[in-house]
Amino acid sequence: MEKPWLMEDATAAWEGEGGAVAPAEKRLIGTVNQVAWAEQIKANVSAEFDRVAKALESRAGGQSEQQRSDTRALIAILEEKRAEVMAKDQAGYFIHEWQELRDQVRTMITQGPRYKAIQARRAAADSRGCSLSPNDQRSQSRNVSLTAELGFTPRPFARALPKDGCHILS
Repeated sequence: MEKPWLMEDATAAWEGEGGAVAPAEKRLIGTVNQVAWAEQIKANVSAEFDRVAKALESRAGGQSEQQRSDTRALIAILEEKRAEVMAKDQAGYFIHEWQELRDQVRTMITQGPRYKAIQARRAAADSRGCSLSPNDQRSQSRNVSLTAELGFTPRPFARALPKDGCHILS
């Protein structure tokens, strides 16, 4: 019977000699110069997704439960869009679409059907005459500058108040 440490030593030696293949990193396709340029742009794009995610996460702290739920949904959308973008393997895509960071991340989120559904749900609650509680009003005023920074249009958030008959459906 082999000793476990002997097997570990043999495996380590084999890997050290090139016997193990590291997982293949997805490489960009393009000329050498395009790939170098696109890798820099890709790093900036990743940082932009991180910045927006952190801003959304920090915003969730003082929100009502429905607002937090909506913010978590926005973060999930953001992460899906990040995965889509970062999976692209054409250097030209990053050079053409992301060379200058503008509002691409915001646009990707706000033009999706799930974001539009969140906005429609909020608008429906507003049209039913739901009012903001004092806590939600304070939360909304704190978030106006943050939403402006993210490029999101500030909209009033409604909190479900059974006595008013206002319910926000998930």
